[in-house]
Amino acid sequence: MTSVVDAGGAPALEAAGEELLRLEGITVLFGGRAALDSASLTVRRGEVHAIVGQNGSGKSTLIKVLAGIHTPAQGRLVVDGQHLSLPPSSHDLIRHRVSFVHQDLGLIDALSVTDNICIGKLEHSRILRYIADARQAVSARRVLDALGTPLDESTKVATLAPAERTMVAMARGLLVQGDRPGLIVLDEATRTLTEASAEPIYAAIRSIVAAGGGVLLISHNLEEVLAIADRVTVLRDGRVVAAGAPVEDLDEREIARLMLGRDVSPDFLHSAAAPASTEPLVRISDVRGRRVHGVDLTLGRGEIVGITGLEGSGFEDLPYLVSGALEASGGTVSLPSHRLDVRRTSVRTALRAGVVVVPEERHRDGIALSESIEANVSLPRIASRSRRWWLARDWQRREAREVIERLGVSPPDPQMLVGRLSGGNQQKVLVGKWLLDDPTLLFLHEPTQAVDVGARMDILSAIRELTTSEVSIVLVSREAGDLAAICDRVPIFRDGRIARELVTSDPDDIIEAVYGTPRAARGPITTVERGGA
Repeated sequence: MTSVVDAGGAPALEAAGEELLRLEGITVLFGGRAALDSASLTVRRGEVHAIVGQNGSGKSTLIKVLAGIHTPAQGRLVVDGQHLSLPPSSHDLIRHRVSFVHQDLGLIDALSVTDNICIGKLEHSRILRYIADARQAVSARRVLDALGTPLDESTKVATLAPAERTMVAMARGLLVQGDRPGLIVLDEATRTLTEASAEPIYAAIRSIVAAGGGVLLISHNLEEVLAIADRVTVLRDGRVVAAGAPVEDLDEREIARLMLGRDVSPDFLHSAAAPASTEPLVRISDVRGRRVHGVDLTLGRGEIVGITGLEGSGFEDLPYLVSGALEASGGTVSLPSHRLDVRRTSVRTALRAGVVVVPEERHRDGIALSESIEANVSLPRIASRSRRWWLARDWQRREAREVIERLGVSPPDPQMLVGRLSGGNQQKVLVGKWLLDDPTLLFLHEPTQAVDVGARMDILSAIRELTTSEVSIVLVSREAGDLAAICDRVPIFRDGRIARELVTSDPDDIIEAVYGTPRAARGPITTVERGGA
């Protein structure tokens, strides 16, 4: 019988079924600290098993143990009834049909769908040993059909939509497994997808479990977890606090309680923000670009305005057009002490005028993984706070400590390399370093993406605190819950223009406005059929 145990007790192992994967008693030590403490997990054939937990709870460490990246101090690994050594080799994982789809997907844009799918299992001619393109295309088509996608195997991956790219990575994992499906690990593979664009991925997951395979899902999206998982394992501080709990026994609030070790106030995420001043601080006028066709937006002092829309509707481009990061064909931004012509504005000019963008792609555009928290936090102010012959350090230490305390960065060590932090704590550093810069216009693009409920609360609270300062904030997000939680109003983009504007604290109102049909008519995320093999 499945056991659910909260903190303070060790969870009992699940009853034996047709087990596909068993990780048992896994302990991992980093510098004497237990990143995982006797963690256990079982995945059965024909099920979707989700792992959830705060950033830093041990989820990534557990997956890296399974992938052979980390060597545990103790523990056992059993795959399809066979005991494997720890860490397992890539050969052992392939032989026992364990595949991974990581956050970055690992695709090569310049290659075709076929080449990306077959790159781990190339087809050679029998005599000359050259790569047999026709046979590879047949193999790619076979796994794409198994996933139920009509995606053209000859298409260049660079031209694909995010959901299609995820499908290619899943197809590659299936091809390596051969004729008998095994285990596919989806590590935040859907984090950048909207509910609608992720539906083909959910359909593919259903086809995998229906064929007798298993899916291990790591996700911060609790709605997604409850919709498509059969069982859920919750980690907190390196320990399993709920082992294989059936989803029918859970809801979002209960999962959040298990993750955090405390109850989450039902009012926090949807409480009204502090009233904003009606005095205009920033005027964005007639901004135009490739996907934006004349946007006007006036923002008050201390106001938080959320912008959203369907993928490709143009809302994602506005911060980068205004800040000089994307080429604009027209528009102006009027600030208290500056007036910017966005056609001629550079990122440097925008920063000097007080326009700051916290970008969506933190690893590519926002943080230096090889540098410390202190170095990342202070970087935007190095030029203005230092001299050519002297780089002061006291202010850097103060700022790093302020960000750590304000946003609850863990571990609270200013000299910790950012690349060693969990994803949620990296996001806190990225957001925090710009909150210190006293901007006049602050764009925050998906500031809570791929973070757990605790980190989300910390980040949204820090943003809301800024409403008392001399700043206008634009929250650019697909997360209706974030927009409803802290925004004074929410303009909805459609076809490159603002189509309507909402004032609401109900996320469903925003979802209905974006998709153009009531949520009841669209239906929830389609659930996976329960009770597989």
